[in-house]
Amino acid sequence: MATASLVCNRDTWEFITSQSSRHPHFRMPPKITDREENRIAAALSGRSLIAVLICLFNTQETAPAGDADWALATTLYERISQGLITLAAAGTPVTITLDDRAPGTSTEDEFPPPSSGQQAPYEDKQLPQQPGPAAEADDDTDQDTGHDPSAPQE
Repeated sequence: MATASLVCNRDTWEFITSQSSRHPHFRMPPKITDREENRIAAALSGRSLIAVLICLFNTQETAPAGDADWALATTLYERISQGLITLAAAGTPVTITLDDRAPGTSTEDEFPPPSSGQQAPYEDKQLPQQPGPAAEADDDTDQDTGHDPSAPQE
């Protein structure tokens, strides 16, 4: 295989390059194409793709199970491997998409930016109060002494 194009989120690409950049066979692609919705496309040589797979495999073998690096490495290794397994012998270009979003969907679809002067509908959401002494107190009075710490001292 001469090249394969990886299409992924910028953060995913950063993870891939941070894992693979020290491998002697990895070469940073000469061109990384900016795609919509915070995605990129990078054409990797077969040699670089092998380095990526080796580094992802090593990370999944050495990182503690459940660790973020382990989870990312495992998922990416499986996705890239699956993309290569379905490779046709006819020499058609290979594109491996490492993104679960359907084309045209983004967080802006769910939470569009507010027009000028308006507050976004999600900005006023607050986390529910947790049960316990702090959530049960209706005022700033110290429950043990009955003293309001914000009141002026006499």
